[in-house]
Amino acid sequence: MIDLLIIIFLNAVCIIGFNKATEEGMILSWLADKAEDILPTWINKPLWACPYCMSSIHSTYIAIPYFISIGLSFWFYPVYIIALCGMVCLTYNAYEILRRYN
Repeated sequence: MIDLLIIIFLNAVCIIGFNKATEEGMILSWLADKAEDILPTWINKPLWACPYCMSSIHSTYIAIPYFISIGLSFWFYPVYIIALCGMVCLTYNAYEILRRYN
């Protein structure tokens, strides 16, 4: 169970990192600028614009291989997404608080 919490935390850190990397002036901001012109908002949010919404799409590249490796049923996947969204919320808010003190 501890390994699942570590996986969820690492997935949350990856989501927040990707979200920050696509902000204005960062290394992947060009990707967000080009895609905003092409894609509608309802696709932009889960891809890079909203860290909480990103849990739905960015959970696949970590959760699915993990589920396969330990033999966990895919019925657990919606629970994983909700837990990941909660972890993103906690981690992102902690990041924002620490950023204010910098």
